This record gives sequence, structure tokens and C-alpha cells, in this order.
Amino acid sequence: GDELYTMFSDGTQDVVTALNSRTGTPRWSRPIGATWQGLLGSQDGPMSTPALHGELVFALGPRGQLFALRRADGGVQWQIDLPRDYGAVTPQYGFATSPLVVGDKVLVQAGAPQNRSIMAFQAKDGIPLWATGSDDVSYQSPALGTLAGEPLVVSVTDTLLRGLSS
Repeated sequence: GDELYTMFSDGTQDVVTALNSRTGTPRWSRPIGATWQGLLGSQDGPMSTPALHGELVFALGPRGQLFALRRADGGVQWQIDLPRDYGAVTPQYGFATSPLVVGDKVLVQAGAPQNRSIMAFQAKDGIPLWATGSDDVSYQSPALGTLAGEPLVVSVTDTLLRGLSS
């Protein structure tokens, strides 16, 4: 339609925003934390891309906060803090994995210990559904593909390539 969702830094805050795709006019903006300071010449601010599913927008901030925001007004439906809640280690340049929506699940490469390298949450309420893998992640995002006619989530971590049924 005429909706566009993105993330940026306004110089003070990292922000998720909804824009009219034809005019660029902002519909809403949701601050998600202080601006992430880039390192070694990288730009400040978030590096991931929001994902859409139904009436929700999913965004992962550079400090590891996963948000489900309402498309209509940017209000917070639910929020998870991957480092605080699961012990995920923040990569040097911040979390950059983009959430992947598969059916009614939101997948992120969390890089958390205790076999939580990749995690799936219920889209409507953020309830954890499953987790797998014990290897580190940096700046990769899971992708959805098809193998032999079946959907397959492809995930690259720092050391492995995985194919997962969702």
C-alpha cells in the first residue's frame, strides 16, 4: 500500500517510523532508545530493517530490544530485551539482525547462551516458542526459502549455516 517502515537515528534517539510511501510524510515515530554510537567509521543508529505482519511492525534495536509495534499508531504491543531476558551478547556494532516473520512466529538471531542462538517468538504476544544453536551471531539475518517444496528458514551464524523448519 502506501506505508513505509524504517529505522533511523535523529541524532539523539533511535527511532522506528511509519511514512507515507508516496509523499514521505511521517505517520508516526516511536523512539526506542538513545542513539547507538557507531564505531570505526560506521554510522550512528540502528542497522536492522523492520518486518511487517498483519497489524504489527517488528523491529530490533541495536541494544537488543525486540519490539512489536502497532501499525496504526506505533504503540508498543510487546517488547523483549534479548541481553537482559536471555543473556544475549551485544555485537560490537550493535544488533543488526532483521526480524523474520514466518506464519505466526517472529525469528531473530539472538546470539544468546544456552542454545538460544536463534529464537522464535509468538508474533501476537512475544511468548518464546523455540530456540536453537549455541554459536555466536554478529550481523546476519535469517531468511525464508523453499527446499523440495517445503518452507525452510536459512540462518548463517558466525560459524554455521543452518536450515530450520519453522
